[in-house]
Formats: sequence, C-alpha cells, structure tokens
Amino acid sequence: MKGGYIKVLNFLAMLGYLLIATGFLVIYFDSNFAMSLPVMIAYLVAQTIIGFIMQFLAIRHTKSIYHIFSGALVFICGLISLLLQFFEDLKFSQVWPLYAFFCGLILMECSYFRHKKIRAEYGIPSLILMIMSLYYLLFSLKIIKVSLSLISFFVAPVLIIGITILLMVFYFLQKKHKGLVLDDKNSDEFSYEEFLEDD
Repeated sequence: MKGGYIKVLNFLAMLGYLLIATGFLVIYFDSNFAMSLPVMIAYLVAQTIIGFIMQFLAIRHTKSIYHIFSGALVFICGLISLLLQFFEDLKFSQVWPLYAFFCGLILMECSYFRHKKIRAEYGIPSLILMIMSLYYLLFSLKIIKVSLSLISFFVAPVLIIGITILLMVFYFLQKKHKGLVLDDKNSDEFSYEEFLEDD
C-alpha cells in the first residue's frame, strides 16, 4: 500500500512544481493582470490545497523527507502568492526573498520530523538560506535604501568567505563528531525499488 501512496505523491509533486513554475511566470511577467483574475486566485488555492494534501499523506503514510519537503514547498509558495494577490502595494519583485526564507524553515521542519532535532546537515544550509533571504529582503522592500549593487560589492566577498569558513568548520567538526551527519543506514534517499513498490 505504501507504494501506491508513493506513486500518488510523486504525481502530486510533479504537478505541484509545475504549478509553482507557471504561477511564478504569470506573477513575475504580468502581476497586475494576475491580480485582476479570479482564476488566478482559484489557481493558487488549488496549489495550496495540493501542497497540504501532499504533506499530510507523506507524514501519515510514507514518512518521506522528499515528499514532506515538496508538499510544504508547494503549500508555502501557493500561500505566499495567494496573499500577494490581496496586497496591491506589494509586488513579486519585492517579496521574492520570502520564498527562499521559508525554504530554509521547511528544511528545519524536515530535520525535526526525521530526527526530533535540527541536525547540522539540515540546519547549516537552512540557516545560510534564511540569512541570505533576509539580506535581500531588506533591499527589495527598500528598508535599506542604498543600492544593492554597491553594498554587494563590499559585502558579497565577506559573505562568501564567511560561508566557506563555516562549511570548513562543519567539515572538521563532523570528523570528530559523527553524530552531526547521517550514516548510510539513516539515509533519507529513496532507492529505485522503493518508488516502484506496490504493496
């Protein structure tokens, strides 16, 4: 029976990512047109529902990190885009870093669901993603009025070096503390047979 849920979730994941890509294109290239269409709201509501169903089925039946992440991502992207339709002053070009910020939160959710704590292999990339998202959000919302290109000229090298040092520190820490990373027995990856499983 698990294999049946996996096939359904794989289909919903493909459909959800297709809806995300199509919705982004519509909102980005013609946001005023998108806001004026009730069909766009219905489209985003459908996307949000699909994401919720995916996450619910994954948590209840497959326990798959991939499906939990995909469901949460489809749900959050649909919800943010839906809320965007009701705030005419906000444009996609202003709030796009929020999508990446919530991706970081979803990674933490996946880690907590799987291991009952935030493990480093989830926590570090999610933290970096959230920090970078907040950094860009300050500029896209015009909270910082200085040109992003000017600030990035000075800040980007510092961020790159800082992230490199952080990853190096993590590398040496996991050499001494094996609990920081997953071993093969606890891998989140699916085998090919698991996708084809029918019972």
